[in-house]
Amino acid sequence: MPIRRKQMVWGAFVLLCVLSSAEWVIPPAMGEIPGVELQGLMHALVGIAAAVFAVLRWRKHRPRLRLVSIALGGVAFFGLPVILLESVSGRIPSTSISALFSMAPVVVVLASERLGVTGQSGGQMLLAPALAGVGGLLCVLPFGFPDSPRGWGGFCVVVVAVVIVGVAGVWLYRLLRDVGLIEAVAAVGIANAALLLLWCGLHGELLWRPDALVQGVSILFFVQTAEIVLTIWLLRTMEAIPLSARYLVIPLLTIVEGFVAMRPEVTARLTVGVVLLGVGAWRILASRTQDEDRSLSLK
Repeated sequence: MPIRRKQMVWGAFVLLCVLSSAEWVIPPAMGEIPGVELQGLMHALVGIAAAVFAVLRWRKHRPRLRLVSIALGGVAFFGLPVILLESVSGRIPSTSISALFSMAPVVVVLASERLGVTGQSGGQMLLAPALAGVGGLLCVLPFGFPDSPRGWGGFCVVVVAVVIVGVAGVWLYRLLRDVGLIEAVAAVGIANAALLLLWCGLHGELLWRPDALVQGVSILFFVQTAEIVLTIWLLRTMEAIPLSARYLVIPLLTIVEGFVAMRPEVTARLTVGVVLLGVGAWRILASRTQDEDRSLSLK
């Protein structure tokens, strides 16, 4: 990978992590529009805009079957987990959900080995730092196992969502490399918009009133829309294992931001957790740098 392109990839990764970690300080929308519908509208905005550009520059011999696979993979990565998490809303604390999603790098490492994805950095050698990151977040966030059958049901749903996200990330890395970015964004955006808005409609939560839609548009709406585009681009240009480190980097940045803003007491458990998170994320990301540097030296 050329050095300039490599810098763009790292810059996009850092920007994605910073935007995601800073969402808690951005005022949310004041309207009554459901969160799932907002997600659907974000994907619709991204998908339709990309589709217009794709149609304008459409050429023959586009891999249309590949685009269908990309749309399915995009639904598994974005839309399906949103619906699964919405289905257990109120049954699992948000801190527990964040802790469980820190297992995504573990799933990605195992899925990469299982699916035989080429170009993955480090293979199962990165399983240890991924597990260290999980342990670090468990040290920092309050986490407890459910104490009721209903809670265990929600717990299992979140675990399924984590597995789906991890496997879909590896699958998309394989699919997106030979497809143009505009076509990929259009396929993923439109497919997810259709799924999420259909789900809202079936549950009677679809609001089409102009005033509700206008109130749903906020700074956070556009920030999360930008995150969707950045994520799709990184899924296409960054190996699946290092990209999964964002599930450790984002909570790490959020913890640092919270520490700066609220000045909590520094405890041994907090310190150990932050160190484990940082070391785990760094080790996963550094493996990519080493492999790319080796590739550049050979060229």
